[in-house]
Amino acid sequence: MHNIHSNFIKIINVLKDIIGDEINEKGNYLRAGSVPKFSDI
Repeated sequence: MHNIHSNFIKIINVLKDIIGDEINEKGNYLRAGSVPKFSDI
């Protein structure tokens, strides 16, 4: 279980680096309307 979690953390950090300028601090794409409760990433 620890390996899955550590792999997820590594992948999410790489994704945030790649699309960092397209998302806000909560991981959602910048768009008009209400803010979703779950992250788009």
